[in-house]
Amino acid sequence: MTATIEAGVGDVHQIKQAAAGTIEPVGSTFKHLRKVGDKAMKAAKTLGSEEWVDGENFGSPGHYVDTVGGDVGGFVTQVQPGGVDGFLAAQIIGSDVVTGASDPYTHTIATSSAQGPVQTVRAKTGVNVGPFRQGWGDALVNKAVMNCGQDQKVMHWDQDFMALKAAVWATSSPSATDSGTDPYNWAEATGALTIDTVAFPEIDGETLEIDRKLDVHRGDNPAPVCFVYGKGEVMRTFSALVTDSVLPVIKSTLYGSTTPSHGDAVTSAVTSVALESTYTRSASRSIKITTPKVLVRPDDWEVFPRAEGGKIPIAFTGRCVKSGSTALLTIVVKSGDSAAYV
Repeated sequence: MTATIEAGVGDVHQIKQAAAGTIEPVGSTFKHLRKVGDKAMKAAKTLGSEEWVDGENFGSPGHYVDTVGGDVGGFVTQVQPGGVDGFLAAQIIGSDVVTGASDPYTHTIATSSAQGPVQTVRAKTGVNVGPFRQGWGDALVNKAVMNCGQDQKVMHWDQDFMALKAAVWATSSPSATDSGTDPYNWAEATGALTIDTVAFPEIDGETLEIDRKLDVHRGDNPAPVCFVYGKGEVMRTFSALVTDSVLPVIKSTLYGSTTPSHGDAVTSAVTSVALESTYTRSASRSIKITTPKVLVRPDDWEVFPRAEGGKIPIAFTGRCVKSGSTALLTIVVKSGDSAAYV
C-alpha cells in the first residue's frame, strides 16, 4: 500500500545566524513560526540545456545544472505578539534598539543604512512518511509584506528569501514549539489608524511592503557566492471607503486644499501623508507602524457616480520616504524579549 506524506504535519523555524557562512545548528534557539497557506521554500535547483544539430527530427539536447539557491521562495506566517512580531520586522530592516528595565521591553526597529542579518530557516514535513527535513542557510529576507484588514482579519507576514545555501538535508529539527499566543487581528487596531494624526474609522485594511531588491552573484558555481544589494523601497497602503471625513484628504491631495474653489485645477505639487497604525493586545503587547511621509499616488482614484450605487473605495498608497532626519519606516513593538533581535 502506498502512503502519502502528511502535508499538514510539520514545523517551520527561523533564526538569525550567529555568523555568516555557518548554517545555524538545530540545537540553537529558533523561533517557531505559525505558517499559513501553501506558499513554501524550495531548493531552487534548475537545469539548463543546449540543442545541437544531430540529424534527428526530435531534439535530445545536452543538459547541465544551471542554478542552485538564490531565489528560494518563502512563506506566510501569522504575526504573534510578544516575540515573533518584532523578530520578523527586524530581520529585513536590520536594526533593533531595546529600551526598558523589565517586561514590557520596547523594541524600536527603524530603517537606516543597516542591512538585514543572514538567516537560517528549517522546515519539517510529514511524520509517518518521511519526515522530509530541509534547511536554508546564509539567507536574507529580500521582501516582506504585512497584511491586515476587514478581508484579512488576522495579521500576516509574507517573507521571500534569497539564500546562498539551499537546500541542505537534515536528520533532526529544532525543539522550539509554538508560543500559544493568538496573532494580532484587525479589531485590535480600532481607533488607531491615522492619516496625518487623524483617526479614520473608514479605513478597512492596510498593507506594508518592504523590498530590499536583492540579487545574487554565482561566479564559477551554480550556487551563489555572494549577495548583490539593490536600492530598496518601502510601500504603504491604507484602503478606505469614501465618506464625508475622507473627502477632505482626497481634495487636499488632488487640489491642494480641503475646500477648493470652483474652477481650481489639479495641483502640480507632490502630496504626502503620514500613515500610522497601532495594534494593541494589552498594555504590555502592541505593535505600532509609522510611516511619516508617504507620497500618495492618486492614479486610480475614481470618485464617480455608479449606475447601481454602492461602495466607492479609495486607496491611500505610495512610496515611503524620509521626513527630514526621521526614518521612512519605524516599527515599535512591546515584548517580553529583553535582547535585541539583530
